[in-house]
Amino acid sequence: MYGTVTHLRFQAGVDPIRVLQSQGEAPPIPGFLFQYIYRPEADPQVVILVAGFESKAAYEAYTAHADRSAQTESYRALLADNPEVTSGEIIGASSS
Repeated sequence: MYGTVTHLRFQAGVDPIRVLQSQGEAPPIPGFLFQYIYRPEADPQVVILVAGFESKAAYEAYTAHADRSAQTESYRALLADNPEVTSGEIIGASSS
């Protein structure tokens, strides 16, 4: 598995929840496994997106897709600074 963690800091006055909800339902993404969205209590202008894919190739195909680029650019206009993105191999997971 391969994944990415993205930290987004939205500009003051922008409601991150409303922005994310306005995106609507995403079309099916080949190789996409999951996404979690966190909003830290310490800073309500920050959103942390965690996404997992079947493989690095599936992730790279997703990031290269034109719709993804358009979505990224629409977010960028609302951000206080550039997103912080960390991508890599998922080497473990657990749940109960």
